Amino acid sequence: MKPKYTNHVSSLRAVSTVVAFLAVSAFSAQAADLTWDNGGSSNNWNTTDANFTGLWNNGNTAVFGGTAGSTVTINTAGISANGVKFNVNNDIINGTSTNILTLSGGNIITVGSGLTATINAPLAGSVGVQVENTGTGASILNLGGASTVTGGGSASLGLIVGATTASNTVNLSSGGTMAAVSGTNRRSLYIGSSNFNTGSASTGSNIVNISTAGNSGTPTFSVLGNAGAVTIGHASSSNELNVSNGAYVAQSSAGGTTTWLMGTQANANSNKLTVSGTGSSIVFGSNHAINVGGAGDSNSVTISAGGKIGSRRFGIGTNGGDNNSFVVTGTNSIATTDGLGASNALFEIGTTAVSNGNFMSIEAGGKYVFVGSGATSRYFAIGRLGDDNYMEIKGTNSLLDVNFNEPVTIGGTSTGTAGATLTEGGVRNHLDINTGGAATLTGTSLYVMGTDSAVNLGNGTGVGTLTVGATSGANNAGVWLRNSTGRVNFNSGKLTAGAAGNLVSGSGKVDLKGDATVSTTFSSTISVVIEDSTSSGSDFIKEGSGTLDLTQVNTYTGDTIVKAGTLQMENAYLANAAAVRLFTGGKLNLNTGVTDTIAALYFDEVLQAAGTWGGTGSGADNINTTYFADNSGKLLVVAIPEPGAALLSAVGLLALLRRRRA
Repeated sequence: MKPKYTNHVSSLRAVSTVVAFLAVSAFSAQAADLTWDNGGSSNNWNTTDANFTGLWNNGNTAVFGGTAGSTVTINTAGISANGVKFNVNNDIINGTSTNILTLSGGNIITVGSGLTATINAPLAGSVGVQVENTGTGASILNLGGASTVTGGGSASLGLIVGATTASNTVNLSSGGTMAAVSGTNRRSLYIGSSNFNTGSASTGSNIVNISTAGNSGTPTFSVLGNAGAVTIGHASSSNELNVSNGAYVAQSSAGGTTTWLMGTQANANSNKLTVSGTGSSIVFGSNHAINVGGAGDSNSVTISAGGKIGSRRFGIGTNGGDNNSFVVTGTNSIATTDGLGASNALFEIGTTAVSNGNFMSIEAGGKYVFVGSGATSRYFAIGRLGDDNYMEIKGTNSLLDVNFNEPVTIGGTSTGTAGATLTEGGVRNHLDINTGGAATLTGTSLYVMGTDSAVNLGNGTGVGTLTVGATSGANNAGVWLRNSTGRVNFNSGKLTAGAAGNLVSGSGKVDLKGDATVSTTFSSTISVVIEDSTSSGSDFIKEGSGTLDLTQVNTYTGDTIVKAGTLQMENAYLANAAAVRLFTGGKLNLNTGVTDTIAALYFDEVLQAAGTWGGTGSGADNINTTYFADNSGKLLVVAIPEPGAALLSAVGLLALLRRRRA
C-alpha cells in the first residue's frame, strides 16, 4: 500500500476539539436526568407544570422515554437544557421564535437506535449541537426550527453529527435553519468520526440533509466564524452532506483561510457531498477552498439539476487520495469562481505524487467557470504531481470556461509571470473533451507537461471542441506539447484558435485517431508532426477564414479538406492514396516548391481531371486561382483508370470508393 500524507495541522486542531468533547462530558456528569412523563397532563415544557419527573430545572438533561409519539411544546421563554435524550420513537418538541431551547453547558442530543425524533423548536446556545445515537443502530433527528447556534473559542463546535457513533441522520428541513453558526469555529459543520489519527468505520455513515429553501440574504445554513471549517469524513467513511430543494449554505469569515475537507485522513473513503436542484447552493466568501479527498479515496462531490457551488479554490485528491471525483451534471448546474475574487483562484487535480486517478467530470449541460489571475502560488493544474488524473467534458452544452492569465497545465504546474516557473507532474494525465462538450480557455495557453499527457478531442461519436489562445501573458498562444510524449489526439474533435500564433507547438505530436477539424480566423501555425499512429486514415479538415500553416513533414494518410480560409503546407507529404477536397471560400497554398501526388481532387465535391494542379507560378497543367494560392508547389492527381482496368486492383478500387464519399 502506498504511503498516505497526514494533515498534521488538522490533527493539532482536532486535539482541541477532543478536549472540548471531554469538557462537555465532564459537565454532563454533574447534571441530572429528568424524564418526561407528562405528569402534569399539559404537554407543555416549562418550569411550573410537573410534566417531568418533578418540575423542570434548567441545566439538567431532558430524557424522553415514556409513551412513543408524544408531542411536547415549549410554551415559555428561558428553557435551557444540558442535553436531550430520545429513548422512544417519533417524539416531537415544538416551540416558537420566542420559546426556544437553549443548550447550556452540554450540547449532545441523543436519539436511540432505530428511532426518529423531531425538534421544531429553535435551538440556541454558545456550545454548538452534537448529535449521536445509542451506538447500536441508525437514528434520525429532524430539526425544523430557526436555530442560532454559536461556538466560542477556536475549539468550539457548530453542528456535529456522529463524532462518536455511526449512522446518525440529521434533517434540516420543514423550515429548519442554522443561520448563525458563528465564532471562531474549527468544526462549524462536522460529519463523522472524532478519531483524528486513523479511520474508524464504527463512526461512519452519518448523513446531514439540508433542504429548507434559502438565499444569500437568508441562508439556510451559515458558517460565519473566522476560519470556520466544514469536514465530511475526517477519519471515517461513507458520511454525506446533501443540499437540496433550494437550500442555501453560506460560508464566510472575518479573515483567515477556510477549507471544506472530505476524506481527510487515510482510509476516510467514499464520503459524499451533493448539491441538487434549482437554487440549491453552497457559496463561499474570500480565501476559501473545497478539497475532495485529502488522503482518503473515492470521495465525491456532485452538483446536479441546477445546483451550484461557488468557491475560489477547488482541489481533488489533494493529499495522497485516489479516485476522488467532482461531477457537475445537468443544465444550469455550475461550479464557479466567478464573482468571488480572481486573485486567489486555484484549481488542482492530483496534488501530490501519490494522488492518482482523481477526476472532474462536466457533463449533460453542466458548467465549470474559472476566473483567475496568476500569482506565485496560483495555477490551474490537471495532474499537478500525481498520475492518471483527468478532467472530462461531455454532453451537449457542457462547458469548461477558463479566463486566466497563466497557462492551464496537464501533468504539472506553471506559475509566475507568463509561466516562468514550470514543474513537471506525473504520468498519463489528460483533458478529454467528448461529444457535445466544449472547453474555452480565454486569454491563456494549454501546457501539456509530464510524461504521456494528452488532450483528447472527441470520442468518435461526435464533436468535442477546444478553443485556446493567449493574446498576451503566456509563452505560447495555443497548445504547447512540452515533452516528446505529449499528444493532441483527435477522434472527431475540433481545435479552435483563440489568438494568432502557435496553435500547436513543442516536442510532441498531433495524432489523428479519428477526423480532425482545426478552425482559425487568425494566422495560426501547427509546428509539430500530424500523424495517424493507428493507421486510421482519418481526415484533416481546415475551417475558419484565417490561414493555418502546417510546417512539418506530416504522416497522416487521410484526406485533406479545406472548407474555409487558407491551408498552407510547407512540405510535400500527402499520401498517394488520399484525396484533397477544396470548397468555395477555401484555398490550398502549396509552399513546397515540389509536386505532391494524390489519388483524387475535388472542388465542392466535384471530381476533377487527372494531371497537375496549382496556382499562378506553379507551372501546373491546370491553373486555378479560386482554390489554389499563388505559389510554386503543385498537386499531381494520378490518372483514374476506367472501371475493370487491369492495373486497378480490388484493393485500389475500395480505397478510391472510400475517398469519394461525401
